[in-house]
Amino acid sequence: MGSQYDLQVDKVVQEVKRRKSKRVILQLPDGLMQYAVQISNRISKDTGAEAIISLDSCYGACDLAVHAASRLNADLIVHYGHAPWVSKSSIPTIYVEAFASVDIGSVLPKTIAFLRGAKKIGLLSTVQHIHELIKVKGFLEKNGFEVMIGKAAGRVHYDGQVLGCDYSSARSISADVDKLVLIGGGKFHSIGLALETKKESIVIDPSSGSVFSTKELLHQYLRSRYARMVEARAADSFGIIIGIKFGQLNMSEALNAKEKLTGSGKGVTMFCVDNLDPERLNFMGDIDAFVVTACPRIAIDDAERFKKPVLTAEEVKIMLSSELLEGYLSSG
Repeated sequence: MGSQYDLQVDKVVQEVKRRKSKRVILQLPDGLMQYAVQISNRISKDTGAEAIISLDSCYGACDLAVHAASRLNADLIVHYGHAPWVSKSSIPTIYVEAFASVDIGSVLPKTIAFLRGAKKIGLLSTVQHIHELIKVKGFLEKNGFEVMIGKAAGRVHYDGQVLGCDYSSARSISADVDKLVLIGGGKFHSIGLALETKKESIVIDPSSGSVFSTKELLHQYLRSRYARMVEARAADSFGIIIGIKFGQLNMSEALNAKEKLTGSGKGVTMFCVDNLDPERLNFMGDIDAFVVTACPRIAIDDAERFKKPVLTAEEVKIMLSSELLEGYLSSG
């Protein structure tokens, strides 16, 4: 099965056989969905189990297809693209990280120019490239840098791993290093890393072969989020959105946001959702602004699709404090 990811289909087949599973829910993120039919066919052919592909979202290990598995009486979930979640599912689950197989070696020399002036480097990665940490560490050490890899803590499964909602491994070393290096594609994790640590982050994207600093990216992000918080500050009515996905339900955070908003004289209406469609919020005429207490990526990745300001729970605290809001643009 040709792929730029290690799909570990043989291992999955052996696990399904070992567990004597009869019905399997196969769950993949969009980037791996092109391989879903091939994986499903292999599972069915080699094990005799009925494999059903979930077409619902798969944004993280927190977004587990527990409801689908329960409704369809499946006895196993095969979840691709993410490391095991801290919370345990009521349905037995196999996690397949799908490590990227693209060679990172040719990209590494590009990082040296971005690390000038630094002596101590903190090294981190998204799960798809976590197996490359030791290789990158060795390269940087050969070039005279002292390298630290953050320890696994919080919700993360591996040393050096970062999640969009958990940068605890980065925080464990940020005070002791001059710069951070992140292996991974896209902008979301790199922005989150820079915000959490207040350190310049150098991003190595093995897929595109590019290396870049988060400095300008972070400034653009801060300006964009600042504008939304200023707009939300003038709102009279807020909708607080409670995510009900496995791993995203955070009732205490929702109630805390409600208390802060009502205490500031804002009207609050509570909502719950599994998959949030921005169009649903755009038609909500009686609400001026929203707060998402599920995955923070909803407010950030889909920002341009919302016609009204949509904040994270953390941004509510900043918005309601004149001091924090005015200091926000200088935080990066």
